[in-house]
Amino acid sequence: MDKNKGNRLNKDIKIDKPLFLGSIILLLAVSIPIIMNPEAAMEVVNSINAVITKYFGNWYVWFAFFALIVVIWFIFGKYGNIKLGDPDTKPEYSTFSWIAMLFCGGLGGTLIYWGFIEWIYYFQDPPLHYEAGTWAAAELSAALGPYHWAFMSSAIYIIGAAACGYMIYVRKINVFRISEACRGAFGDKVDGILGRIIDIGFIFGLVGGSATAFSAGTPLITALFSQLTGIPDNNTLKVVTLVVIATIFACTSYLGVSKGLKFVSDWNIRITITVLIAIMVLGAGGLVFTLDMTTTAVGIIAQNFIQLNSWMDPGNVTNNYPESWSVYMWSYSTVYAPFYGLFYARISKGRTIKQMILGTVGSLSIGCIFVFLILSSFGINLHMTGGMDLIASINEVGGAYTIISMIDTLPAAGVFKAVILLVMVAFVVTTYDATSGVLASVSQTRVDETGESKRWLRLVWAAGLVALPTGFILAGSPLTAIQTIVIICALPCTFVCIALVKSFIGMVKQDEKDGKFSLKTGWYNENGLTKEQKGE
Repeated sequence: MDKNKGNRLNKDIKIDKPLFLGSIILLLAVSIPIIMNPEAAMEVVNSINAVITKYFGNWYVWFAFFALIVVIWFIFGKYGNIKLGDPDTKPEYSTFSWIAMLFCGGLGGTLIYWGFIEWIYYFQDPPLHYEAGTWAAAELSAALGPYHWAFMSSAIYIIGAAACGYMIYVRKINVFRISEACRGAFGDKVDGILGRIIDIGFIFGLVGGSATAFSAGTPLITALFSQLTGIPDNNTLKVVTLVVIATIFACTSYLGVSKGLKFVSDWNIRITITVLIAIMVLGAGGLVFTLDMTTTAVGIIAQNFIQLNSWMDPGNVTNNYPESWSVYMWSYSTVYAPFYGLFYARISKGRTIKQMILGTVGSLSIGCIFVFLILSSFGINLHMTGGMDLIASINEVGGAYTIISMIDTLPAAGVFKAVILLVMVAFVVTTYDATSGVLASVSQTRVDETGESKRWLRLVWAAGLVALPTGFILAGSPLTAIQTIVIICALPCTFVCIALVKSFIGMVKQDEKDGKFSLKTGWYNENGLTKEQKGE
């Protein structure tokens, strides 16, 4: 593209004020009542959530199955060979950097946090009629973390990416929105109120979800920092931590994907792998126990995969296990699915849909298995051999300080604390970086010729992502209220995800019918394919 022409086009890019302001108004309308009257707000949202969970829990389970089937179909079907770009387009990023961004831009520090302690909750209240507190329950508990976070969640995350990728890199439409990706399902209705509802709901869910991610990842960050420096772990430290993290990811967001997110993700993956291997070798049980538990856990997942995903505890023998874990994980994954669809597609230029899906599901699944089974094996050995009563610890001091107590059993514990603190900060930065970039792109009428949004708008959203949890902390209001509201939003979001699948198929078929696209050659031409592009 001519440089001067590109500059003129970029000057024409404007903020979509109705969308931007509508999203802000919705966020304020929901947040202010919670901050003003948290107890009453929590009672209302918990009641709504309880009804949805009770009557639609099975729907989330079947939706997860649907996502898995769609992903498998994309991999082995004819649509999987569609390249995100022209047939001669090369991948924008190296395989290592691409995988690093896939992993770091999504899961964040919550994975490390829950990797240490999630098994404890399963251990006390296991599904499938296992007896709590036994070695059998411990083995099942080690398997449930990667089962929830890896295979099924990643299938839900990627379900909308095909439509987004086709929109961005095949049709080359620079309107970076979920509503536009749904055009193949809803037609021109996305230009009206339906499109606004989809996009505003998307922004609300993403901002709210990002705010609640703070409730899991940041407490461990502040606890580690407090341990290393002696500074009291209080709300002031939490706010300061948020500001520091916001400053870091504002800088990386300003630099863009190639110079910011890519750089941090590359180094964070290297450091994370190093520290996990060190824990595997030096932690309780050591290498052999971790490998034994990993092999056992993978076998349990494979043997019980269908039953784990479909078990709804009709006899109520557990403390709401399906609602608290499986249904919750599928609904939370669904809320994030449109965001991941846009983000994964954005960084997968030059790769086929099959490669994008395999890379995403593969990297997330392997990464989750790696993280969870190393950290949970470490904890299980500590607990089962009498090294530490982790159940008593988590009940007395909470998750963050239980994790610190576990780290204290390692040699050179101070070094491990410092490195894990660095990893956690980097994970939060990359997650927020990816989020602010997508939010900025959605808030514009379109993106520029490079696919990037306005830098100043990325900074605005970077500030906004921090402002919401900061307001809740200062007001003493629970972030769980926003989290619950976001989960409630998962119900309509399942239909948006289904629409994205339908839209992708519809766009491809319509473009083939109009002579604009060929599945055989992979060429797209808005003005109609030439004989060469048709493969004639």
